[in-house]
Amino acid sequence: MSKKTLRPEVQQFVPDAGKAGLSVDAGGVQDQYLTKIKSLNPEGSILDPVIHDKLILVLDKYSKQSGVPVKFITHSVKGVGTDADVQWLTQLRALRKDGRLNWYTSDEGAIAPEIRFMALAGGCLRNFIDGRIRTAHELYAEYPDLDFTALFVPNFWVEGITEYTHTQMNRIYSTLMQRSADHRITVLYISDVEKFKAQQPWMGRFITENYNPIESLEQ
Repeated sequence: MSKKTLRPEVQQFVPDAGKAGLSVDAGGVQDQYLTKIKSLNPEGSILDPVIHDKLILVLDKYSKQSGVPVKFITHSVKGVGTDADVQWLTQLRALRKDGRLNWYTSDEGAIAPEIRFMALAGGCLRNFIDGRIRTAHELYAEYPDLDFTALFVPNFWVEGITEYTHTQMNRIYSTLMQRSADHRITVLYISDVEKFKAQQPWMGRFITENYNPIESLEQ
């Protein structure tokens, strides 16, 4: 096997003879590559060195890009998220295929929303879905940079903290509508749905009529 037939990320492990275009032992090269991947995979990680090799190679890059600490990428959502979170992640591809893209949660349990969302976004990355954490501020930016598959907003509405202007609400509405049109996943945290609807009737109606509560998946 020549160097040209090897995947780019494997080529760095080809011996000098292979780099010169001579025949190399492809099996030996693959063994070197797998050994390297295993050495980079954090202790206790559930990432598979064969399936997740490209992710493991650049874990820090994905962590920084997604806003998700490495431990939430390499470890299961179980024990971190709620039972409903586990069901959501397990069913995500089927839910998306069925057009159920928009979600919210108002669970007031012991697990902080940002922790839950980091675990969910990390699970998305393990399943080759580009999941990222972003704050509410980025939803109403004049030019939002949200061109990725799964968006998690852990502070979309928090009682006593969040107050949106009319301009911000209109921008949020446009951003959320565009994400739906682009067949992208959006997950929002709302600390109290009824109080949110009372404070922001128009947006409250839009969310509750077009978004699904993650808790509806709990068995």
